[in-house]
Amino acid sequence: MSEKCVFLVRARHNLVCEVRPVEDASGIDIPATKLDVSAQLAASHRARGCIDGDYYFDDSATARRFAFLCQDFVRKLVERTVTELEEARFMPDEYFWRNSLLPSLGRLGDAS
Repeated sequence: MSEKCVFLVRARHNLVCEVRPVEDASGIDIPATKLDVSAQLAASHRARGCIDGDYYFDDSATARRFAFLCQDFVRKLVERTVTELEEARFMPDEYFWRNSLLPSLGRLGDAS
């Protein structure tokens, strides 16, 4: 009986750290669809404000594509931050700006 081949995409601090095969894939549940993996990524970002996590795939090509999409997602967040900061240059001194990549800081006046 052949072992199933599983690939890991590991993200830490909003960066993809590695894409590699997993030596022992026992007990690892691989999401059935791309939508399931995307939902895991979105849930991680919503809950912690980052994409950190271990994501598993049953082939290396899909793992590499996902790694690229993770970094593209972060790039878009950074571009949005740059745009916000450029716009903030023209705001009054009382203007409060908070980097959306750091949700743990909280926002003044937020009910959350």
